[in-house]
Formats: sequence, structure tokens, C-alpha cells
Amino acid sequence: MELGTLKETYASILQRFVQRGEEKDLAAAARLGRCLVEADVPPEEIAEIHQHGIRSLAERRPDVVSLHWAERLSAPLMEMLMAYGLVFRRWLEERDQAQQQLKKAYATLERRVRKRTAQLARANKQLQREVQERKAVERMLRIKEFAISSSISATAMADLEGKITYANRAFLALWRYDDPRAVVGRPLAACWADRGEAVRFRDALDRHGGWTGHMVAKRRDGSLFEAHVSGSLVRDDRDVPQCVMACFLDISEQRRAERLAQETERLAAIGHMAARVAHEINNPLAGVMNCFRLIKEAVPKDHRHYQFAGLIEKELLRIAGIVRQMGDLYRPAQHVTRPTAVAQTIREVVAILEPFCREREVRVEVDLDAPHLCLPVPEPSLRQVLYNLLINAVEASPPGKTVKIGAFSAENRVGISVSDCGGGIPEEVQPRLFEPFFTTKANGASGGLGLGLPTCKNIVESLGGTLDFRTQAGRGTVFRIVFPSPSDQKG
Repeated sequence: MELGTLKETYASILQRFVQRGEEKDLAAAARLGRCLVEADVPPEEIAEIHQHGIRSLAERRPDVVSLHWAERLSAPLMEMLMAYGLVFRRWLEERDQAQQQLKKAYATLERRVRKRTAQLARANKQLQREVQERKAVERMLRIKEFAISSSISATAMADLEGKITYANRAFLALWRYDDPRAVVGRPLAACWADRGEAVRFRDALDRHGGWTGHMVAKRRDGSLFEAHVSGSLVRDDRDVPQCVMACFLDISEQRRAERLAQETERLAAIGHMAARVAHEINNPLAGVMNCFRLIKEAVPKDHRHYQFAGLIEKELLRIAGIVRQMGDLYRPAQHVTRPTAVAQTIREVVAILEPFCREREVRVEVDLDAPHLCLPVPEPSLRQVLYNLLINAVEASPPGKTVKIGAFSAENRVGISVSDCGGGIPEEVQPRLFEPFFTTKANGASGGLGLGLPTCKNIVESLGGTLDFRTQAGRGTVFRIVFPSPSDQKG
């Protein structure tokens, strides 16, 4: 309410009070006093409002300007002032009380803010630690995932139902998959050639939590290979099974090498025994042959049984040849005094066997890619090996075909190859080809004793080389003698 309006209102209250003098006019003055507080009128303007009311009343009632009326007109003023004062005092008390409450509320709020700030600071530190720990855990998980993914061990994970959920690159390569999606969802048991072994593997995991052993694995194309498998049942921190993890390692080459070593050891033992037997037979045989020569010389050529002397001598010589071959089965490493010219040795062996080849109607073709090749091997040993291999090749080739013999030098290897045009070596025969006394020839140039190839292999390996073969049904067989190059042997 504006000041002018308040002045006029007070003047009206005074006029009515002069006219009537009733209590309600004083009550109206008290209400006006309270309105002055609500209108935020300062105390010094109350006197101006009262003076304005007196002046207005004097203009209308000149008779009220006496001292009697002045005392009487003080009653509305006092009522207004008292009401003003009471309201103002109450306002001041309420203000003070509000200020105190505000201070208390501010102090409480400040304490809460400090407490909440401290809590937020601790929570922020805890959150930062958790973020750092989570980052560290995520980093370790990425490292572990990378380690599993790049591991040379073929690793796969499967759910508790046995379905593959993950496979690393080594697993895909080992089982010949191009796309990981082709593996996910397949049963882990499909990796085993024998499903019964897969069931036993899973039973071992359920009972013991892990299993390690060997298995025959089956690829997606049906091919088989030997593998070492290590499996575990993965559990969480509450010891609840979550998945199955299996690691596979192809040990086919290792197994092949072990079998080859065992076979080599067995053959060496047989050769050693045969050599000892040959040595024990050779001494009395030499005595028998010497005695027989004396007896033969004492028998006249016109004797009716003289022909048997020739047969006996022939058989004794055959026995001596067999004994010599048995002795050759075990040949310790030999000291080489000078290298052997390969080309010259090949030509000489071919020349020696020319009548035999002509009789069999088989031609021998010499191909020398390395005509000046020399090998650090004894010439008689190389000659004996080539002689045996060429005889076998000629016997295996049908009339009209060609046997090829050649020398080669490639990278850090040198060697000689002998190839025939026969029907190839049957698959069931191949594992026993270098086994002493094993033969498929009923009657050949070597006598069919099964000692030729074992003797050749023993000679070559005793000189630091290898003798192997490749065969194809209907297209023949190639035998290869391979030695490290002379420069590598010197180094």
C-alpha cells in the first residue's frame, strides 16, 4: 500500500473517531498500525501520517484544534503505534528466531556438506582404485586372451554340455578350419577318433577336475593324428564348474621319431647279433673251405663223384657270401682318408652291372647334375650301396624300361638317387623294408635273403647320411642317399 493511501486511510479513521468515538475506530487504527509494519513503513513516517490526518481533520472541523481534542485524538495514534510496535517487535523476534534457525540450518547443512564431501572424496578415491584395478584386470585378461590366442598349443573351450565356445588359431590350424565360426557349437568330443575315449576324458574331468594323456585325434577331413591332450574343468571362486578347457599338441612327428628310433635300435641290435653270429661262423667256415680245397685237389677229375666237389664248393661260397652280408649288417663308423668321386663310382658300378641289365632288357640312364661331386665316404662302401640299389631297381623294372641313377647337390645337402619303373612298394611292405631277413623276392641276384637294403641303410647311416624312399603304385620307387654337404661337415 502506498504512503499517500495510508495517510488518507488514517485521516478517515480520525474523522470517524471524532464523529463517533467508538472502539471500532480505535481497532481500525490498530489494524492500520499492523498494515504499516507489513507495508515496511519506517517509524519516522508514522508522525507524518498522524500530522497529515490532523491537518485534514482541522480543515474539515476547525473546532477540534483545541487542547482537549488534541488529547482525545492521541488515542488512535497510540493504538496505531502500539499495534505497530507489537507487530514490529514480533517481526523482530521472528526475524531473530528465523536468523537463529537459519544459522542452525546453515551449520547443519555445512556439517552435512563437509561430511558428504568427505564421503564423496572417499568414494571417489575408492572409485579411482576400482577403475585402476578394473583396468589392470582388463589388461591382464587381454594379455591372457592374447597368450591363449597366440599359443602354439591348440586350445579350445567348451560349455558344460560339451559344445565348443572358443578355439585359438593353433586349434583351427591343427584341425584345418579356416573360420572360427565353423568350430563354435561343434561337440568337443568330435576331436577324438574314438568317442569312447572322449567320454572317458570328460568323466575324468568330472571326477578329478583334470586329465592329461595321449589320444588319437580326428580332423574334419577324417585324417587321424596322435596328440597330447591336457584338460581341466574350470571353476569360479565359489567352486562352481563353468566350462571345460582342453589343450592339444600334435605329437605325430615325435611318435614317428620315437618309433623310428626304436626300430633303428632294434635293427642295430639284430645287425650286431648277426655280425657276431657271422664272425663265429666265419672262422670254422674258413677252416672247412681250406680243408675242402685240399680234398678237392686230392680227388681225380675223372672220379665219378668229382662233380659234387664243384657243387660243394659253390654252396660253401654261397654260405661265405651270406656270412659276409650278415657281417655287413653291423658296420661301425668308418674313418675316411680321402673323398670319393661320385660320378666315377656311379659309372664303374653301371659298367659292372651292364651284362645283368642287358640280360633283364633294362636300360640304365645316368644323370649327373653335379658331375664333380665328391663325398667324404669310403669308396668301397659307396660302391656296395650303389650296387645293391641298382640291382634292386633293375629287378623291379619290367623289360624295356629305364632305371635312372643320378647325383644332386641342393642347398646344404648332397646325394644320389636311384629310381625304377616298377609297380611301387605295397603299403603293407613299406614299414618292414629295412628289416633284416625280410624280403619279397623269391629268387633274385641278391639271393633273396633280405639283407641288401638293411646293409645299405646301415652303411649310409654309419657314415652320417640317410637312406629313404618314395614310392607310388604303378609308377615306381625312388631311393635317395643324402649326406650333409662337405662344407657343413667341416663347419
